[in-house]
Amino acid sequence: MDALPQICSKYEYLFLTLHLSGSENFTANIDKPVGRMTSGRVLAEPPFNLWPVEEKIICNSPDSGGIIRTTFYKLAE
Repeated sequence: MDALPQICSKYEYLFLTLHLSGSENFTANIDKPVGRMTSGRVLAEPPFNLWPVEEKIICNSPDSGGIIRTTFYKLAE
């Protein structure tokens, strides 16, 4: 995810697939040991602070007590 600023400056669109915790109240963007499903990446929150022009969830799929989510981001007009 360190490459996010370079990606956003170079491309107009981003499709991102991530595993999110199945909990409604998970803590976003924390460093965690591999295998613990209590967090997930949320690009609109620190430290990423992505502010897309448009954001749309394309797909949610249940997996191992969580969700695999694909999100579309329009990065520029």
